[in-house]
Amino acid sequence: MTTPFVCTARMVTLVCGPPLAGKSTYVNQHWTEGDIVWDQDCIVRAITGLPLHEKGLGHYIGVVLGMREGFIRSLRAGELKQGRAWFIICGAKRADREYFRGVLQAEVVMLQPPIEVCLERARKQERSRDVIAAIHNWFREYEPSTMTTPFFS
Repeated sequence: MTTPFVCTARMVTLVCGPPLAGKSTYVNQHWTEGDIVWDQDCIVRAITGLPLHEKGLGHYIGVVLGMREGFIRSLRAGELKQGRAWFIICGAKRADREYFRGVLQAEVVMLQPPIEVCLERARKQERSRDVIAAIHNWFREYEPSTMTTPFFS
């Protein structure tokens, strides 16, 4: 049975884009006191104590997905009484963005810098080949939709 949506937060914002698009930076620049943020990278870091974007963290995904579902249930149940909720995903697939948009009744912000910008950021930050591959995969798999206005960061 689906929990009816009764969120009393001012708004839920779904922030999407490729790896190194600036999703976390965008949220950090726009959140205010009282807001909450779902950032899967930060959640993994918090529960493992390992650096952000560490390789080989896939075995934690079940725990993280369970936590994400709890976060969504809390929002849908109206447990956030004030502030905004920010929800960060890569969201290359239209269906993924539309699913979370619907479940969260969210406004969508789509960050879409050119692939060259993401790759340059990866190079400057000395990210792994896995991150480079994830950037290429996102751009290969990306499905545009009419529900968002691209924001170039």
